[in-house]
Amino acid sequence: MIDSLIPKMVVHGFHLLADGRINDLGYHFQNSSSRSSIAYYALLMVPIIAAIAGYSVYQFNNRPKYVINTGEGLLRELCRAHRIRGGHLLLLMAIAETAEVSPPGLLFTAPGLFDEAVKKASEQIQFSIAEREAIGQLKRQIFESDKVKR
Repeated sequence: MIDSLIPKMVVHGFHLLADGRINDLGYHFQNSSSRSSIAYYALLMVPIIAAIAGYSVYQFNNRPKYVINTGEGLLRELCRAHRIRGGHLLLLMAIAETAEVSPPGLLFTAPGLFDEAVKKASEQIQFSIAEREAIGQLKRQIFESDKVKR
């Protein structure tokens, strides 16, 4: 009896798949896909991330400048204008502090004042050869760039 049922089930199942549609099957035979809303969240996140990135770039480019009414702020702004960075900026700050130049931005006003501050600072700080070369480079960078602009 079981042997006689198997071919009928196979034929019947084949017939159903051949002529029928998946919707004709019971729910447990249908392909089930849970509709996920991850794609919708991803679509929402793309413009949000783009807006945050754009705002960050805008804030970085239009950030408030250093407060230049302070001595260090003025020195940093002058160093930025003359493209002086890193160790050279620290060297200028050390020279200004040791030579008691207040505000330190005065180092940019006259070559004589710069030389006087370096001489006064060299009495208390022993500059290495590399630092002396950097001081010469700073002097050229600060005062020769002014000649080019005029």
